[in-house]
Amino acid sequence: MSGLAAFVLLLAGATAAGAAGPPSVETTSFSLAATNPCNGEPGTLAGTETVSTLVADTTNHSLYESTARTDETFAPDNPTEPTASGHAAGHTSFLDNHAGGPPFSGTDVFTDVSTSVFHAPGATVVIHNTAHVTVTGGTLVVSFNRPVLVCQGL
Repeated sequence: MSGLAAFVLLLAGATAAGAAGPPSVETTSFSLAATNPCNGEPGTLAGTETVSTLVADTTNHSLYESTARTDETFAPDNPTEPTASGHAAGHTSFLDNHAGGPPFSGTDVFTDVSTSVFHAPGATVVIHNTAHVTVTGGTLVVSFNRPVLVCQGL
């Protein structure tokens, strides 16, 4: 689930203004078809992801923040290609500063940063992404998405 989608679901169920509970922690397993971004080789990406999420809502702001750690393995469909294993870390935050006004009437900031690193015999793949959006009074002020892909030994 994307960070923004999770935020909307969690904020919709947030408790009364001023209340914040302890972070929730959830671990899920996944397995899905994927493509090696360096050589186009199809395969299966499988692993587990542990996400810690905090939601706080006051009269002045709403905050959604999550951190994730993923342990994952990419198994190519071609048995002559090496299997790669690795880990990922990510951080997502959304802050709505409405200073006592209606929600989303002030400055809203969404940031998502993630990095995945895979190792196979003689090869390393790094996938890093930074996304950021700032909206003030309903006007888009800043928006960027900067993915970086590093393929070594492939």
